[in-house]
Amino acid sequence: MNRRLLLAALAAAATATACGDDDDDQDVPMDTGADADVPAEADAEAGAEADAAPDVEDVPPDGPGACPSHGYVLHEGDNTGFVVDELDRAFTIRLPDAVETGTGPWPVVFLYHGTDNEPSQVLDLVESLVDDADFPFIAVAPDSVPLSLTSSPMGFEYDLLLWNAEQNLDLDLFDALLECLGEAYDIDEDRIYVMGFSAGGIMTNFLTDARPDVFAAAASYSGTTFADPDQALCFGSLCTTWPPYSAVDNKTAMLLVWGGTDDTYEAMPGLLTVDFNMHALASIDWWTANGHNVLGCDHGLGHELPPDLSGPEFLQFFQDHPKGTTPDPYATALPAGFPSYCTFHPAE
Repeated sequence: MNRRLLLAALAAAATATACGDDDDDQDVPMDTGADADVPAEADAEAGAEADAAPDVEDVPPDGPGACPSHGYVLHEGDNTGFVVDELDRAFTIRLPDAVETGTGPWPVVFLYHGTDNEPSQVLDLVESLVDDADFPFIAVAPDSVPLSLTSSPMGFEYDLLLWNAEQNLDLDLFDALLECLGEAYDIDEDRIYVMGFSAGGIMTNFLTDARPDVFAAAASYSGTTFADPDQALCFGSLCTTWPPYSAVDNKTAMLLVWGGTDDTYEAMPGLLTVDFNMHALASIDWWTANGHNVLGCDHGLGHELPPDLSGPEFLQFFQDHPKGTTPDPYATALPAGFPSYCTFHPAE
């Protein structure tokens, strides 16, 4: 679907969701980004569960996983009751065995799942590798609220459609988790990475745009880059917005992976189909134009994770790209084991 048709479909989707029957009280007003309201269900959940989180004074000032400033103790496995923006958020952590006894600093890999999925979708790709002898790391897989085109704020699983500088549910969660990890463990600030698939791939690009000074490398699978005006999607007269791109010294190394012309997703069946092939090609142009080296990989399998580039391979990409790596080691040849459908695109 070309961009003109996609915009028309989005406008139709917005109209369809905004114009329910008169006696239908389930519609949620479309958020313009001016107010940072949370979804009604999420707000109710926050009121019921936020009190379960420990008070700051109840958290040990030190010890394994202690994060006193957030009133929390991080632990291996599923974590709940982490309150950000008055919402009870959840995430899963996998730790290398030596994190409490060995010498850091430790790389950190954030992983974001796709629409209607769970953190295990992406965490399963790497959890057996956190103790790799050459590249041990901390894996963090945040869960979504989740959001939709009819929630407030409006989102694709995550809060990544309408930029609000005062509050963004998933950027605020990322910032809080990174701060908490820094208190709890000796993390390597030159080796912070992010990976995601589908909605998680969009979230990966969003975080790289919003926090350009943080990430050494990013791996986006079937994602989009709404910071690029040519990729913006419009809902009636309301178009997607991201933070203005900041040309910082750090230029995150980008791994962009997609499944060819069949890589599409019906966000709203019959009304909204997202063409990830178009977005991937446009994203390569946008990131390289802004000074980033990009490894682009079209696996041709449609909207799914490719088995030969999901796990050890993107971790290899991360390991080979600490912050500030120059020249890029992939500019002349790819490592053994990387698929031949990957092409290096140098920064302009």
